[in-house]
Amino acid sequence: MKDFLKKVLLFSVLVFAVVELFIRFSHLTIDVPQREITVEGIQKYIPNQSGYWSNASHKWIINKYGWPVEAPDSMKNLITLIGDSHIENFMNSSNCQPSYFLKEMNPTYNFLQMGRSGASLIEYLEFSKYAQKEYSPIQQIIFVKENDFPESIRNVSVKDDVTQIDIKTGKIFKGKMRSPRLKKIIYNVKTIYYFKDKVKFKTLKKIVKK
Repeated sequence: MKDFLKKVLLFSVLVFAVVELFIRFSHLTIDVPQREITVEGIQKYIPNQSGYWSNASHKWIINKYGWPVEAPDSMKNLITLIGDSHIENFMNSSNCQPSYFLKEMNPTYNFLQMGRSGASLIEYLEFSKYAQKEYSPIQQIIFVKENDFPESIRNVSVKDDVTQIDIKTGKIFKGKMRSPRLKKIIYNVKTIYYFKDKVKFKTLKKIVKK
């Protein structure tokens, strides 16, 4: 019985390893960049990372400042573009970014995208304060969607992973990263992340259909 269990375990490990290598080298799932929280409570990415988008269609880049997309050549005449996943824009290559097109249309200015998926309006304002201190931009553009407003208000619903404000007291609650160690394991073991993503997609598909 012990020999049988050992063989089953060994076979399972080998199958898992083969599946892991296949998913990893076929780039069937995205590489997820690692985040950090600054002393100011800003959630941004660890600088100088890169990885593949799903199916290796292109590579995403985290620049030396810890923001998505390549950094501008100069920080003079800087305009920041602040927002959520639409500004983070991992789903598109470097030559299909807001900063790229704006630079082509306005070559005398430089553009820095400061985006993070799931960020709230209050978080955008914190990004803006951070940018003013670190980069001294001449202008800042904040891209806002309707749901960014209620997400920012702690009195509407508590979300610990995003920065929120209590409108009764005026107190700001900085966002925290949920289960960072567990997420790191899930993102690095591609087999787990691939099947987790598939289950999530099927669930979302059912909800949308309903």
